[in-house]
Amino acid sequence: VVVGNVWESAANPLYDAMVRTYQVSFHGLSLFEVPSSTNRILVGLEGPLRLTREALVAQARRVEQERGLPFRLSSLVAQRYRPLTRRLGRGRVLTDAGLGHEGLYDDE
Repeated sequence: VVVGNVWESAANPLYDAMVRTYQVSFHGLSLFEVPSSTNRILVGLEGPLRLTREALVAQARRVEQERGLPFRLSSLVAQRYRPLTRRLGRGRVLTDAGLGHEGLYDDE
């Protein structure tokens, strides 16, 4: 499982490319919208397992009870979960190809 917190806004012109990259990298991709913000939580699964809203809500309810959370995680999951079953048609897949010596990290 991989979880990413990304912004969906004019401040992040790579948003579509980021989502597209997650979609081609993971069999299952889900998105959670964060209320009152442009944050989006992406959850990528390696295997063919697909998350269902019902299963996620049930798991969130168990976490609420086990950890005594001061908020309703299950309600947030039920309201904000969105499976991304269709491939995004826009955005290019991001790679580090071509970075060479001008990449983000120095070669050691």
